[in-house]
Amino acid sequence: MSQPDAISSSKTKHTKGWNHYIHPNGWKYFYHPELHIVTSLDVTEIPDNFKFEPSPGSEYDVVLQDTQGSQKFFVNHVRKYASFELRDIQGDAKQDDKVDELHIAYWDFMRRFPAHRSLPKGDGPDGSPSDSDAFQSALQVLNHPDLLRKRESDSEVPFSLIQCNQILEYLNTYKEPSKNTFPGVPSQSVALTALISWILWTADAWTTFLSTLSQELSVSNLGAAVLLSSSTAFLAVPGIDKVPRIVTLISIIITLGSVMTGLYLQWQIGKIRFKDVKIQPTALAIIFSVPFAALIWGIILFTVSVITFSILGMVDLDSGSEQGGQSTTFENSTWISVLAEFSSLSSGWLVTNIAIVSET
Repeated sequence: MSQPDAISSSKTKHTKGWNHYIHPNGWKYFYHPELHIVTSLDVTEIPDNFKFEPSPGSEYDVVLQDTQGSQKFFVNHVRKYASFELRDIQGDAKQDDKVDELHIAYWDFMRRFPAHRSLPKGDGPDGSPSDSDAFQSALQVLNHPDLLRKRESDSEVPFSLIQCNQILEYLNTYKEPSKNTFPGVPSQSVALTALISWILWTADAWTTFLSTLSQELSVSNLGAAVLLSSSTAFLAVPGIDKVPRIVTLISIIITLGSVMTGLYLQWQIGKIRFKDVKIQPTALAIIFSVPFAALIWGIILFTVSVITFSILGMVDLDSGSEQGGQSTTFENSTWISVLAEFSSLSSGWLVTNIAIVSET
């Protein structure tokens, strides 16, 4: 967590004593340095006769919620408290029962209005060492048991509470500025990089990609199973010539390779995490293309065996051995019809793919 005065923001003077600030995320807000009033309203819409009540002290900020001044939010930068009730954050107030809520409200205020003040430093009001470091203050809030339970029950982030605890454990270990994991690299920068990388790589896009890949492999495995069944049934045809039989056997072997690699890759997809991938992207792409490529070659060879069978015909095994038996060919209309059907299917497949590519 960086200091707010180090955040890239623009500050411009405005009429009526207001300073204009731009939040790093783009929205603007106004701050009156004399009255210590903060607002996201357009100060030009505030009536000229409106009387502003100054904050109780320089350590306070007052958030103006509407142009009438009926809703106010009070902030104590010394105690790091924030509340809609001024008495909750004053120095003599005892708020042991909701101190964490006041701290959380304070840090939410600093998140919404980060540019006009720097984070407070020094000892706390009770004389104990204050969490002067913003990084350590954020850790105290994150490590609070009530907040942990709330994150566990209400969180919709794509990473689990266990992963959050691991990150916090890392941050707690290397929270001291003197501890560097690499020469010249502050540990907080390393922790922030690890946190951002973890969030990006475990976000929904990665999960969606793996789910889509698993669905594609399911289609490949289903097609290979159907082709394997058809090829086996084709081999059972009596009197099939040796040429289509050999081609069909090769098709069966390739189809088996498609089924085995497809099932193995689908099994491994559930174990894939970004940190586990050590292989080159080109090799990974080739491995995942094996089931589809083998299925296509199996279909081509099975089609060739059917066309060859329609041309060469059948061998009459009753008249002797297969080599000495008489060959019975089909009429020309048979293999011509088969070729015509194959050509029409190929043309339809080609036109469909061209249309899909042109749309994308």
